[in-house]
Order: sequence, then C-alpha cells, then structure tokens
Amino acid sequence: MSNRWMHSAIALSLLMLAPGVRASESETRTTQFKTPQAQVTVRWGQAYVAPAGEAPAFDQLDADRNGRVDRVEASAYRALDEEYELADRDRNDGVTAAEYARWLKL
Repeated sequence: MSNRWMHSAIALSLLMLAPGVRASESETRTTQFKTPQAQVTVRWGQAYVAPAGEAPAFDQLDADRNGRVDRVEASAYRALDEEYELADRDRNDGVTAAEYARWLKL
C-alpha cells in the first residue's frame, strides 16, 4: 500500500473515532492529525447548496431560437449548466426541447 493510501486510511480511521461529531446541512468541520511524515488536515460535512429554483421553459433558455440550448445558453439555469452532459443525450453540443423535457423528469 502506498504512503498516500496509508495516510488516507489512517485519517479516515481516526475520523471515525472522533467523539460526538456530526455535520449538519450547513456546516463543515476540520480536524488535524500529526503523522511521522506530515500533518494531515481532514475536512468533512455537507456544504450548503442553494436551490436551483423552478426550471425555466425551454423557449426561455433557447435565446437564439435555433431549437437547441448550447453551453452558453444553459449557463442561465444553474442546474442545467451543471448537468449539461447528462441532458445532451446525443452528445451533439446542443440540448433539444425533447432532451430538456426528458432531463427535467430525471
């Protein structure tokens, strides 16, 4: 086992032993461990993610009215921007109205 993996395993083991530590939806925690090679910092918790809001109509996103939403147009809706590759099922660098409707149902 490499040193990097060994350090990760040790850090995770120690983290599991940390008494009474729970992360809530809007907080993260940090702890540090000293190893013979270096100090290891472990951060955990669930970061706050703002809601994306209600999905806009396809026509609102298709600014140039060419029948597909490209990467730039998708950036107007954060959720679509983050999952663009998933929505563009045929991988042609454009999300059609049918692909958008299918993606919204996921």
